[in-house]
Amino acid sequence: MTIEEAFRLVENLDYQEGLRRKFAPGFSLLQIDQRGEIVAVERYKARPTEADQIELFKRFPRTVQIQGQPGLYSSCKELMQHVSDSMWLFEKMKPS
Repeated sequence: MTIEEAFRLVENLDYQEGLRRKFAPGFSLLQIDQRGEIVAVERYKARPTEADQIELFKRFPRTVQIQGQPGLYSSCKELMQHVSDSMWLFEKMKPS
């Protein structure tokens, strides 16, 4: 998934402006692989629980997870920077 696609999903830009976007999901979890690519964006109406986070780690093992919500990132570039800043976590992972 490209950074632009992920940004579009996190910001709910796939929903029409106005009332529909107001009721769109307000929270996201992004899974990032070791190459720095976003492999999944899951959206939630309520803040994701620990069980939601664990379920995503089971579906996408050996990934790093960051949270998102509309307005958190002002641009694709800022989201990409957050992804880059999270890459150090792979160094702390136990070998599989």
